[in-house]
Amino acid sequence: MGENEEDNKDIFIPLIILNVIIIIITLYLSILFCISKSFHTIPCYNIIIFSFIICLDNILRIIPFKDKNNSDTNPFEYMQAFLLILFDKLILAILSMQSLIYYLGIAKTKFYFDNEKKIFIITLVINLILSLTLTSIYITFGIKPFQLYYYCDDPPTKIILDTIFNSIYALINNICLICTLFYISKKRKETTNTVTKEELNLKHHFIRTLAMFFLNNFTFIESFLFIYDILDSKYNELIYLSTCLLISIFNSFNRTVFELTSKIFCKKKVEKQNNLPLKTIKTYDDEEDEED
Repeated sequence: MGENEEDNKDIFIPLIILNVIIIIITLYLSILFCISKSFHTIPCYNIIIFSFIICLDNILRIIPFKDKNNSDTNPFEYMQAFLLILFDKLILAILSMQSLIYYLGIAKTKFYFDNEKKIFIITLVINLILSLTLTSIYITFGIKPFQLYYYCDDPPTKIILDTIFNSIYALINNICLICTLFYISKKRKETTNTVTKEELNLKHHFIRTLAMFFLNNFTFIESFLFIYDILDSKYNELIYLSTCLLISIFNSFNRTVFELTSKIFCKKKVEKQNNLPLKTIKTYDDEEDEED
């Protein structure tokens, strides 16, 4: 037990640092959501929900619920295990649903915007139902300590169910992203050789989709390695948390967040260039979106 505690000390400070960065990102997105009307959209709701799930998932991993004076498991340890299982499943599920929504938004634009709210609610409900169902099954297997936290045991049944769950969502993720890449490539061939706004947008989406393809697949591969205990060391939590941080940064700091951030920190410069009152810059009305 003493050796495990020493191992935990080695990774605890890096885990705290990474958690602080994730918390800062989540808080910043929450502030943007509160002060900006242009952040009140379905895609941004998805980003906020996803960021909070990643944030809570990783905070729970460093909270010591273990009662050293009592060898029996307590309700807090069960709660920690239940929530960690749920959040881990939701991260992979929402990651894949984001790929689906991204494909629909680019390749089936009219259909997507006609049904945007329905798509958001349906995918969110499906993800919750599947994740809650698996979590409820897993918690019946019992819980055990994993370094800094409690998690469910991993009998063969769990490995089979995890493999099925991950494979289905990985398949959805890859089909959507590959189809998106082919669609964008086709549209780029149809554009003229001159650099237009449409061409720049297509290039932006192509690069972003390609990045999503590699990052999402890296996350799924890592998840499979954890399922089969191929990655089994004291640094597992650092690897997992680092991946969560990359996902959080990539998904959170998109074009909308970048533009809003530029306006916040460069508002005097923007006001001078556009000869607009300061309050107009601060509220971020939809006028600029209409110009685009």
